[in-house]
Parts: sequence; C-alpha cells; structure tokens
Amino acid sequence: MKRKYFYAIALSAASIGAAIGLLACSAWLISMASTKPPVLTLEVAIVAVRFFGLSRGVLKYASRIFEHDEALDSQTRLRERIYNSLLNLSTQEFGQARRGEFLQQLVADVDTAQDWSIRLWNPWFASLIAGTAGLGIVYFLLPSLALVLSLLFGIALASAPLLSLWIGSNKLGRDSEAELFHQILQSFEGVDESLVFNYQPKLLQEIALQQDSIAVIDRRAARWSGSVTSLYSACLGFSVMVSAFLASTAYTRGQLAGANIAVLILLPLAIFDGTSALPAAFARIWKVREARAAIAPLVKAQQAHAPSGMLLQNESAVIELLSLKPEREGVDIPHFSGVAAPGKPLIITGKSGIGKSSAIHAILGFIDFSGEILVNRVPVQKFEPSIFSVMLQDDYLFNTSVRENIKIGNPEASDREIIQMLEVVELAELMRKLPDGLDTVVGEYGFNFSVGEKQRMKLARVLLRNTPIFLLDEPFEYLEKHQAERLAKKVLKVLSLNTVIIVSHQAITPLNAGSQSEVVIRF
Repeated sequence: MKRKYFYAIALSAASIGAAIGLLACSAWLISMASTKPPVLTLEVAIVAVRFFGLSRGVLKYASRIFEHDEALDSQTRLRERIYNSLLNLSTQEFGQARRGEFLQQLVADVDTAQDWSIRLWNPWFASLIAGTAGLGIVYFLLPSLALVLSLLFGIALASAPLLSLWIGSNKLGRDSEAELFHQILQSFEGVDESLVFNYQPKLLQEIALQQDSIAVIDRRAARWSGSVTSLYSACLGFSVMVSAFLASTAYTRGQLAGANIAVLILLPLAIFDGTSALPAAFARIWKVREARAAIAPLVKAQQAHAPSGMLLQNESAVIELLSLKPEREGVDIPHFSGVAAPGKPLIITGKSGIGKSSAIHAILGFIDFSGEILVNRVPVQKFEPSIFSVMLQDDYLFNTSVRENIKIGNPEASDREIIQMLEVVELAELMRKLPDGLDTVVGEYGFNFSVGEKQRMKLARVLLRNTPIFLLDEPFEYLEKHQAERLAKKVLKVLSLNTVIIVSHQAITPLNAGSQSEVVIRF
C-alpha cells in the first residue's frame, strides 16, 4: 500500500475521531450547562466543540485529497503497465480475444480495482482506528459498557467483509458485462447498416437482455447490502439501548457523574458512524475481486516489451506457404502452396467469402493452420510480428486529420513523403482541392470521405512503413475495376524490393504483362 493511502487512512480516522470528540463534548457541554456552573467551567468544552466541529470537515477533505491523488496516480501506472503488457501478447492471443473483454479490462476493471483501497479497506481501517479510540473514552468512563460496545462494534465491523466472502464471487455477472461491452461495440460499428437493413431493434433487444441479466445480479447484491445494513442498524440501536441502561444504572450506584450519562448514550452514534457505509461498499467486493483477478495476469507481465523473436536485419525475405490450410470454421479453401519474394509477389484471388483472408491471419498467428509457413526457411512463429506491414479489411481511421491518420504508418514521415504516397493511391489531387489539405478531419468512422477514398488512405498509410514483408488484405476493395488495376501496378512498383502477399477478390493484372514474376493462386 502506498504512503498516500496511509495518510488518507490516518486523516479519515482523525475525521471520524473528531466526530466522536464533537458528540462527546457537545453532550457533556449541554448536560453541564443545565446545572448552571461558572462559565469558566464550560470554556474548555466550548473551545473543544469549536475545534472538533471545524477540524472534522478539514480532516475529511484532506483525506479525500490524498486518497484520490494516489488513486489517480495508481490508475495511470496500472493502465501504462497493462498497455505495455499487451505488447507481449502473441498475435494468436490477440486474435482469440474479444474486444469487449479488452475494453472491460482497460476501462471498467481498472476503475473498479481502485475500489479495493478507496471504497473498501481505507474506510474499514479508518473506522477501526477511530472506533477503537471512541471505545477507549467509554472504557475510561464506564469499563463494563466498553466491553459490551466492543463486542457490538466488532460484529458491525466484521459483518460486511465476512458476509461478502460468504456470498462469494459471481463470474456470471462479469461475463454478462463483457458481453454487453462487446454488443455495444458491435452496435456502434454497424449503426449505419442496422438502420438501412432495419435490424437495429434486434441489436437493442440483445443489449436489453444483457442489461436485464446484470440487473438481476445487482438486485441480489442490493438485497445482501440491505441485510447487512439492517444488521448494522440493529447493532447500533442495541448499543444505544445498552448504553442508556448501563449508564443510568452506574449513575444510581454513584459510579458515573450525571453529566456523562448523555455522553455515553450518544457516543455509540459516532463510534458506529464509520461503519455505516461499509455494507454498501462491501456489497461490490465480488466485482472488485473479479476485476483485480482479470487484470492480474496483465499487471504481472513484463513491464517493458523486448523483442523475443527473430528480426530481419537488412536482408530480403522469402515466404513459403507449403500445403497451407487455415483452420477456421467456414473456411473451405483446399491446401495450397505458394512463394513470395522481392519482385515476385504472391497474389491470392477468389470469390468473396471463401476464406482468403484467413491465409494472412494464419501468417500473422491470429489463427491455427495446418501445413508450413516459412520465412527464409525458418518457421514464421519464430519471427517478431514487426517484420510485417499489414493492411486488414477492418483497419480503422481515427477521427483526426488525414495527416495524423496516415502518419500512423510512419510517425517520422514528412508531408512530402505523405503526398508521394497519396500520389500513388491517387488521392493527392483531392488533398490539394480541400481547403485544409492534409489537416482535413477524417470524421467519425471516416464520415467526411467516401469508402473508396478511405480505403486508399489506409493503403497510403501502410505504404509509408518500411518492413521486409507486406501483407495486404483486399487493398483495392470498393474501387472500380480500372482504378484498382492502376493502383495495383503502382503499389507493386513501389514495393518491388519488398516481399508482398496480396489477397483480393478482384483479378489483379500482372505488373509486367506476359511475365511470370507474379505467382497467382486462384480459388
């Protein structure tokens, strides 16, 4: 636990202690004032009431500052470590992961994990410290009452965490939340199609079903929280009744001053005050524990990414696909073989939907495959993914400028280099006509450009990269036939020194008509 959390616990305990002191001094002051003593007799109590009344809020505010300052710092460090650890995931792990789960881990789980300290154990320890101090005052005035209150305070303090452990975790609730994240993502990405083809009500219905399942789990937690709260209320009410009985009994026996009867009756209200929020807080402990368990493997992963595979240092690459068949449900491509080398691209063509893209996914390690994939006679699994430049069908354009979107391919690229690549994909003229040029905002989901223009931007982005191997999945999709043929020749010319594999449902004319420089696999 960080030092700031200790400060937060100490200050929070001091704040509850100030409330205890305020109630005790106020009760004593009112009781003594009724006997009309000299004013000087009450002066110390008056000053104490002012001090505790003012300090309570100041101490609580200071506690919150330390608490949230450390929480935000911890959250930042945690997210950084998770992002770094994601770099160490294999491409196969990425391919099998659901985006909803990743989003849940990076956003919801990191936020929820912070509750372990801030909302659970920080207030619990603060209540323990302050309550113990209050019980010390009771013990000083009436030891017999202190023993009874200690028992009741212990029950109230222990009931929330103990019953939360008894109720156990709920993996179903976490799975439902992950599924909800996934469905919401899909709904956002396909909002236009859902409106056009009128299946938006079905998507909303699926989201509503997940929300209903989560609501059932939340109601269960609320019932549990209510049960523990009733136990807390019972302990508090019983403690006040016992305090009134034992204090009045001690007074009749001459063991207690009359002014202290009100002090002992009201002190339990302040002693138990810190425990009042614990039932609602610990009702979420299963969710907090599941969140911590979900991000634990990512947090424990190595903090900095170091290349663990082989790299190609200033050498050309030859990719051999030997009797390859991607293992994915619905893929009916037969085993096939092919070779790609610099100046000799491998082009895989065929009708849409037969599984051509699975070949690239297999090369990248997203899915399993039978056969062999060799790079310079070495299995592809032994190489770092950084040897590839990849354009996939679902590549994303961000809601920022054209320049920033394309520079993702090469952050060091100059405007001149960007324009050169835009010339290759026949977008340079369009950029010159736009008032803002490269500063033109692409818009959410590329709203400000046509699908063909967006496809060419993605292609220009990947062409800026400098790697030995380029894997292009449907790079000429959404383009009319003649433009696709022109761009194919330009792209293959730009990448003539690189190893290129192109997947396309359109037939691509060889760069040099009549030559055998390209290997074409047709399905």
